[in-house]
This record gives sequence, structure tokens and C-alpha cells, in this order.
Amino acid sequence: MEKLIVPGSWEDQGYRNYDGYAWYRKTFQYNGNEDEKMVLMMGKIDDIDQVYINGILIGSTGNFSPRPQVTGQEWGAQRGYFIPEGVLKINQNNVIAVRIYDSSGNGGIYEGPVGILSQAKYIDYWRKIKTVQKNS
Repeated sequence: MEKLIVPGSWEDQGYRNYDGYAWYRKTFQYNGNEDEKMVLMMGKIDDIDQVYINGILIGSTGNFSPRPQVTGQEWGAQRGYFIPEGVLKINQNNVIAVRIYDSSGNGGIYEGPVGILSQAKYIDYWRKIKTVQKNS
């Protein structure tokens, strides 16, 4: 298993001109409150993705089935997936697995932010982004 820096395209990390499928996996401990609603921010992914936590699909962008269909708009979309209640294991190992298909050019989780945060902080983040964009 190779290690890649996230965020960062896989072409910039030794996989020049690779187009196709890849899996990212990260094991982590969640020490938060089991009643708190959480969001997994995945930043921007080139091109389409399916994101799992502990084997449960929590979100996706684009169409994998039956063959990957890329419209060209997916790569620029910020991903934020709400984590269903009961998916995160408290004070235990959890696994994030991300399936990616890249049709051409750079691929991978190429831009942040990436991380898990509360739903309240996620909403605040987007309010601040929208305010900055509005005032620009």
C-alpha cells in the first residue's frame, strides 16, 4: 500500500498520467460525543467518488454504475458528507475508504479542507465562505 499526501493529486506524487480507479484508506480514532451530528469534509476530488466509513456508504459524487460517467463538473465540487448516526465508533478504530475514478488529467483528493467536524461547525464554515464570496 502506497502513502499519499491529502490533499494533493496523485500525479504530483509519482503517478504521472494515471487515469482510472484508486482507493484511499485512513484509520482514525473518534473521541467525540456519540450524540453530536458530524460531517466528513473531503475537499475537492478529481473526478468522481464514493466515501465509506466502517464499510457504510455515507456519500458520493458522480455516477459509477454500470460504467463511470463523468460530466466534467464533478472535479470542482466541494464534498461534505453527513455521517449517519451510529456509523462512527466512539474511542475505537474507524476506517474511511474513498473510491475514486479519474477520467483524465490530474486525479485524487487534490484540494482541502479535509476532516471531520460537527454539523454546526460545518454550517458556520459555509456561512463564512459565502460571506467572503459575497463581499469579494
